[in-house]
Amino acid sequence: MKSPASVVVSMPTQIDMTNADQVRDQLLAALQSGAATVIVDLTKTNYCDSTGCRSLTLAHRAGQVNGTEVRLAVVPGAAVARSLKLLELDRLVHVYPSTEAAELG
Repeated sequence: MKSPASVVVSMPTQIDMTNADQVRDQLLAALQSGAATVIVDLTKTNYCDSTGCRSLTLAHRAGQVNGTEVRLAVVPGAAVARSLKLLELDRLVHVYPSTEAAELG
């Protein structure tokens, strides 16, 4: 069976210490799907604290290990986009303005 080219993982509206472990586990499971690219859909996420950003970073690193690219879909100018920029996560992981743009690369 052929693996999909990309998998989109929708994130909750808020990512914080109460659900960051679930988010990490969800992303790690997507990385095991065999897809070449995992797209993290943060377009409906309006809050992501440092524990959430850590989960995103861990997913990116796991993707590097197994050869899967992690891409983030984030609404430009949104609070999450500002958090990613402040933490310089946007320099580590490719950020796109939509899931469609992320799929196109």
